[in-house]
Amino acid sequence: MLIETKLLQLFDALEEGSIRYSLLRGFDELGEAAHTKEIDLLVKRSDLAGFAKISATLGFIELPRWGYEPHYFFVAYDAEADTWLKLDVVTELIYGKPVRWLKVALADRCLAQRCKAEPAYALSPADEFVTLFFHCLLDKGFFRPERRERLLALKDQAEKNPEMKQRILENFEIYLPAGVSYESILELIVRDDQAALADRSPGLGRRLDVRALLQSL
Repeated sequence: MLIETKLLQLFDALEEGSIRYSLLRGFDELGEAAHTKEIDLLVKRSDLAGFAKISATLGFIELPRWGYEPHYFFVAYDAEADTWLKLDVVTELIYGKPVRWLKVALADRCLAQRCKAEPAYALSPADEFVTLFFHCLLDKGFFRPERRERLLALKDQAEKNPEMKQRILENFEIYLPAGVSYESILELIVRDDQAALADRSPGLGRRLDVRALLQSL
């Protein structure tokens, strides 16, 4: 896996600075050559200032984020690789399209259960499945081939790992609307039934909206 020097320096500095972060998705894409590369990161809210300070010492510039709450953007150029690196950082897991407004209270748990995946930290497989599913369905409105393949790989992994499967099931029981099961979602992903998956989005959105309202009371 060939990764830009500046990105490797960032991961090393974050670990040295005890910044709690994790890649949200796309670990397998880190080593791909590209003129522009976007890296999605989840960062502990209390560590955001430290993250910004460390990234600045490595030449990352924080961009304005008007209209893009709760995202923070940092950009740097790696001359050696001739690659622009864009860090898309969030401190909460909030989904929705075109406005992010559906909050899923899993950020702290995701960071607590992150895994070291050299040269960075990544979500646990169970958390990756759940968050990637929400991202595809609620943010994008479709499951692009690479994302679908990753979900299927995680599904196969869960079938061999009862603990992982149980953690996925626990999350889906909390967030999926009535009448929609983990098994039915898997069937649609396997069949690549994009239309039927999209039909689940409004119900899931309403479920998340109600949970967010209850948590705010």
